[in-house]
Amino acid sequence: MNPPATTNPSRRRFLRNALTLAASSIPAFYFPLTADADTSAPASSTNVRFLLRNDADYAKHRQIFNKRITAMPKIIAVCANETGVQAAIAYAQQAKLPIAVKSGGHSFEGFSTNDGGLMLDLSGMNKPKYDKTTKRLTIQPGAKLGKVYEYLHQYGRMIPAGSCAGVGVAGLTLGGGYGFFARQLGLTCDSLQRVRMVDGKGKLHDSSTNPELLWACKGGGNGNFGIITELEFKTHPAPIHFSSHRYKYRNLTPTSATQLAERWFEWMKTLPNTAYSSWVLNGKHVTVIVTDTSSTPSAALKAILAKLKAGATEVMTPARMRFYAVSSATKAGLNRCILRMFPLAITKVSAI
Repeated sequence: MNPPATTNPSRRRFLRNALTLAASSIPAFYFPLTADADTSAPASSTNVRFLLRNDADYAKHRQIFNKRITAMPKIIAVCANETGVQAAIAYAQQAKLPIAVKSGGHSFEGFSTNDGGLMLDLSGMNKPKYDKTTKRLTIQPGAKLGKVYEYLHQYGRMIPAGSCAGVGVAGLTLGGGYGFFARQLGLTCDSLQRVRMVDGKGKLHDSSTNPELLWACKGGGNGNFGIITELEFKTHPAPIHFSSHRYKYRNLTPTSATQLAERWFEWMKTLPNTAYSSWVLNGKHVTVIVTDTSSTPSAALKAILAKLKAGATEVMTPARMRFYAVSSATKAGLNRCILRMFPLAITKVSAI
């Protein structure tokens, strides 16, 4: 995508205001805190519930995907709607607290939380709505990817996204969103059509009246301009079939792993757009996964699979299922269905 050719005064003003939140969104461990510990939380309402560290639900809402990160926000604002987000931002400004935003909490680096600041928990804002006429999906930021797949399947539709059922749709999209279908349909953010956002001063923006906001939110990162409260996507026909192949190469040396990577990059030049592949390094072992959504594998894909099989120490029996089965499997976590070969602490490269 190309940036707008000109920068007008209104855009400069918007960016200047947005920087207020950008500065406060940096995790607290990046700079010293300026507020002393509170002994009481602001009054909760139907729009937002404030939790202190000694509250019963604090631990549940504090937890993020990467359990190695044990940051403890001073207060958690569990938001039910845009009004709750605005109230939480107003409190953070008043208390001079840095803000972290959690929708799915899957930031590996821990940017969904902070130490001693305010965490905005948007996990309860997760309602989807599909328009059969426009074939568009309107959804809130806290929706998990598995539920999005499940919801859209009843309409035979999908958005191009990844494989992990627990990822929040907002963080996925604002960071770009690469997955099984990117080679054919683009990144998740390429299907984004509209956003609503609360900026660092609590003001609500809609990209339907500010197209540059939409451009800025298409993969530019999370929390740069404000708190996204609603996203609208164009959807695509869901594939009928989904095939997966896995090859494992064990006890590699640095030299043999490098040679395997070089061959994999060379082979992927002819990978069909309906297919996806990842090269995953975990210690001395490499796993290569290939998926495909075509009804019949192409000659190019068959040739790649034959090359991958040669030299592999373990070949998983190829799995071919209806896309409905894959979509349904996200209820328990798609990683159990297809990505069980992706352990933590890995180096992963995907074919683009």
